[in-house]
Amino acid sequence: MVQGMIKINGKCVIVICHGKKMGGEDILSPSEVREALSVALLDNDIMDATIVEVEDTDRDEEWADKILEVAERPADAVVWSGEDAILELFANLDIKTKKISKVPGLVGHELRTMIKSNHPSWKAKVPEGVAQVINAKAR
Repeated sequence: MVQGMIKINGKCVIVICHGKKMGGEDILSPSEVREALSVALLDNDIMDATIVEVEDTDRDEEWADKILEVAERPADAVVWSGEDAILELFANLDIKTKKISKVPGLVGHELRTMIKSNHPSWKAKVPEGVAQVINAKAR
């Protein structure tokens, strides 16, 4: 997916969102998520993506503005997401959006539950390098 973003847009900024609105489901800190993403990107020979962190805010428009700020406010910005609410938020701000199709059999909150409960099948759902980052945290 990231390769497609880079091919279409020439630049890809991956935003790690964290904070109180995330519902306490975070199993990795933002820096650990950054490490896991970096490993997955490098494993796929992707070196043209930038990873940034954005903490949530009380107002969605303020949060969206933070995302555009860390992406250096490109004139031709396109926000890619699988979440309809995020696509609608940015569309209402006159930012182009692209819907990401969800990966069949991969649901974020289910995966986090599997990891938290140490269910062995979660490892087959993530790249090997990501599993290593998560396992290292568990030690």
